[in-house]
Amino acid sequence: MMAESAPPQSPPPKPEPEEIDKGFEEADDDNRTPEERAATIINHATAQAAFWGAWPAVSWVALVMINMTMIVFIGRAYGHLWDKQKAKGLLFQILKGMGLSTGLLLAGGKFVNDALKLTGFGTIPAMAADAVLCGAVTYAVGYTTELYFKQDGQMSKQALKAAFKEQYRQARQKMTESGNPPA
Repeated sequence: MMAESAPPQSPPPKPEPEEIDKGFEEADDDNRTPEERAATIINHATAQAAFWGAWPAVSWVALVMINMTMIVFIGRAYGHLWDKQKAKGLLFQILKGMGLSTGLLLAGGKFVNDALKLTGFGTIPAMAADAVLCGAVTYAVGYTTELYFKQDGQMSKQALKAAFKEQYRQARQKMTESGNPPA
């Protein structure tokens, strides 16, 4: 009996910064309140992060690009015109503030999921777990960023850390219960 060969796999898509920016521009609407705009932007970013999180090897890059763009657009909603470099600084301040144990737990989970996706063993469950992880992190970064801009950038590192941890906990719970990005 001959062994069946696996179908050829197509290469993973590549996140293009221009396409990510275009998606955010389409999601944003200047005619709404800052809160409504931020919620739409965060939902858009969370869905994108969950999608890209499922792909092996590209999700790290896509996750950073999506979160930086999200921060720029949330800032616009609240009247702060930031560039991506400044957004990157806030992103890493938020992520750094989550603490070593939480950071290692998230990075370890991401690493294990990426490894499982590439092995072929447990690929589908790892893709799903990574989609939840990436979506939850983006959701938490988004709502932490919104709080930061609502307070006109006057948040201590401890307040950023507490806000991120609470938003991340809520996002994980919502995504685990529903299987969808939180709304």
